[in-house]
Amino acid sequence: MARLSGGEPVFRRVANDLKARIEQGEFRPGQQIPREDVLAAQYGVARGTVRRANRLLEYACILEVRHGYGTFVRTAVEPDVVELAPQQKVTARMPTLEEQQDLEIPETTPVLVVVDPETPGMAYPADRVVLICP
Repeated sequence: MARLSGGEPVFRRVANDLKARIEQGEFRPGQQIPREDVLAAQYGVARGTVRRANRLLEYACILEVRHGYGTFVRTAVEPDVVELAPQQKVTARMPTLEEQQDLEIPETTPVLVVVDPETPGMAYPADRVVLICP
């Protein structure tokens, strides 16, 4: 069982420990991590605590949940660079189902939508784009 010490919530301590294990190479990009019940037993916590920790790491783009298959370490992707024109604006929101499919992103990855007066908005996955203002 892993030892979790500190004053922060238990789910954050579990998330921090899992992140450290990933960074140390125990779990590699593309590799499935142990199931929630296995991690809960390892850490001596409830399964819901592990679920919250996994969700935190999913939001941080460290883990990817593939429903029906398990939870995997995300593979780092080189971001696209998009140069914004002076009149363009950027908004952030959660993706539509169609955008999830087209951009091949999970429902938890936000999109950045670049809009200008003359064209409809173009959505980019927030974890794979860098926007540059000239």
